[in-house]
Amino acid sequence: PNPTAGKLTVFLTENSEGSVISVFDATGRVVQSASVQNALRKDFDISALMNGVYVVKVQSRGNTYSQRVILNK
Repeated sequence: PNPTAGKLTVFLTENSEGSVISVFDATGRVVQSASVQNALRKDFDISALMNGVYVVKVQSRGNTYSQRVILNK
């Protein structure tokens, strides 16, 4: 859901081998990152972060996708 209270699930539409998912804060700093292998989803717990707007970026096979997420606990 967006906004979220802390749980974030990223669904991938294709084979995720070699994909990297990163969560950025408003200053552009990476606050969480994970490599994904052979999965179509990745769960993140961002509840320890401060309320605000974050950007989730998925880099996969030369393509980059991003989405804003609002954290509101």
